[in-house]
Amino acid sequence: MYDPDLWWHLAQGRETAAGRLVRTNVFNYLHASYPQAYTPWLFDLGAFAAWRAAGGAGIQAAQAGLLALTFGLTFAACRARGTATSAVLAVMVLGFFVVEPRALPRPHLASFAGLAAVALLVERARARGRAAPLLAAVPVVALWSNLHVEAFVGAGLVGLFAVSEIVRPLALTRREGLRALAIAAGCLAATLANPYGWGI
Repeated sequence: MYDPDLWWHLAQGRETAAGRLVRTNVFNYLHASYPQAYTPWLFDLGAFAAWRAAGGAGIQAAQAGLLALTFGLTFAACRARGTATSAVLAVMVLGFFVVEPRALPRPHLASFAGLAAVALLVERARARGRAAPLLAAVPVVALWSNLHVEAFVGAGLVGLFAVSEIVRPLALTRREGLRALAIAAGCLAATLANPYGWGI
């Protein structure tokens, strides 16, 4: 919990919990009315709830939960590709040390989990040779767009997979690649499923 921005995130969450969705730079006394689309409102609301419930331990528990979810989804994505469990575990141990410096109580933790979830869905689509598993990416991106602005990365990953399968089909037919591209467009539209709309 050594990230100084935590207090700002908690203050933003406190405003949202009080029914005041932040739309201006309210904590800057010089420019408090400056328009501000603050997209990780849901992350901050959750962080504030965790803080009120258990203080610093609540924040750390929520942080650990998001990291565990990320690693669990990443493990499942690797296993969907058929990689041996021992190899996946070895890479994930290394991944833990790569992630550790960024394991701060900030909204990007939600992006770690969101990206792992979308990667798992891409791997399921690849394994089944159908675009249908990617449909679940639309609600994932919709939720993610309320947690962190990097929800666009999820839509981009689905789109990149779709385009690559249209250009050079390896896992999907071109027809399924076009379906995947339509789902990527749905993911892009899902980034609007937040109170700020185009603001993110």
